[in-house]
Amino acid sequence: MKYPDDQINERLRKALLARLSQIEDQPDPALARIVLASVAPGNRMAQQARWILTALFVLLFSISLYDPKLPARVLSRDASYVPVNPESIYAKGENQPRGGIIPSAQKETLSHRPPANSVVTATADLEKSVTGTFSSSPYNPGAGLAAMDDLKLLESRPAVPFEGIPLPEIESVHQSRRTPALKQRWGLVLGFTPMNTSHLVRINSANHPGYQNFNFPENFSSRKIAWKVQAGAEYKGFQLLLHYARVKQIFEYELATDEFVLDAQKNPLRKGIEKQLDQTLEFAGLGIKKNIDLTAAGLKNYFVNAGLDYSRELTSKQNAFWVTVSAGRQVRLHQNTYLMIGPYAEYSLNRLNTSERGFQLQPYQVGFSFNLKHKIN
Repeated sequence: MKYPDDQINERLRKALLARLSQIEDQPDPALARIVLASVAPGNRMAQQARWILTALFVLLFSISLYDPKLPARVLSRDASYVPVNPESIYAKGENQPRGGIIPSAQKETLSHRPPANSVVTATADLEKSVTGTFSSSPYNPGAGLAAMDDLKLLESRPAVPFEGIPLPEIESVHQSRRTPALKQRWGLVLGFTPMNTSHLVRINSANHPGYQNFNFPENFSSRKIAWKVQAGAEYKGFQLLLHYARVKQIFEYELATDEFVLDAQKNPLRKGIEKQLDQTLEFAGLGIKKNIDLTAAGLKNYFVNAGLDYSRELTSKQNAFWVTVSAGRQVRLHQNTYLMIGPYAEYSLNRLNTSERGFQLQPYQVGFSFNLKHKIN
């Protein structure tokens, strides 16, 4: 059965209209492949970059655990020789200490002492068979049975050893002690921070009818490396720092056209013109931060730093405000010099226009900071 050309054209027009009428409401089938390709492992160079950065992070973390100790100071003591008279230790032929001082308790006991030849009858509670344990001594010839009998009459009194004996004078021992240093309030700070840059992209649809097929660099790519240097002063934990930073912005995209092609599954795809955004931004500005040295048990050598930075882009003359946060460990290099290392992150509070004027980018960056701090007394 044959149809006129007008009917064939009308049916083809309806079929194409039915096929292409829903193209704006359905996502591009190639978008899934592009997204999966962007998150899949990249080439060999990207994998090597991951291993190098991972090894660098492990090395820096191992260095941060090293805490050099200062050599222990040996306190010097002045040797002193105290002359002691032997007669003050041994009271030969005397039963009382030298010095002419007799405690009141001993005076009372000696005043009630019976003669050596007297006979004392012990009570039943005190009468016991005691074997003599005293031996004759050239320094105390009166020791013997009479002295043993005296023990039964002595009242229970607390013994006060060496009471009445003049103690020899001992010279003071001088020790060289380290004077405690005053608490440092001022300090100088110098730092360098390599970072990996990512962006939040906002499309200005009024500038162009359509953008499609965005392709961003892989994570830990050399095309996303940024760096920042800063220097300034610190007073009571508050830091005022001047900084300079270079940030790279790079990604690929397509400008949509009105032409369509069919893929292998007979799905229509809109053709596009490939474009690439590649620009480097240079920032210079001033930052105010607060550094806190932790003093809790187990966290004595760690710190936390947070602040706000103001930057101005030197090419496009745009202003940017950043929130910065870092934490890590401080390693003592010298008496008043410390190396502060740890992860670092910053986030832009405003969007930046690109050279294409079709996008606005809001960057955020993560990296590893290295700061030298010298405290001044």
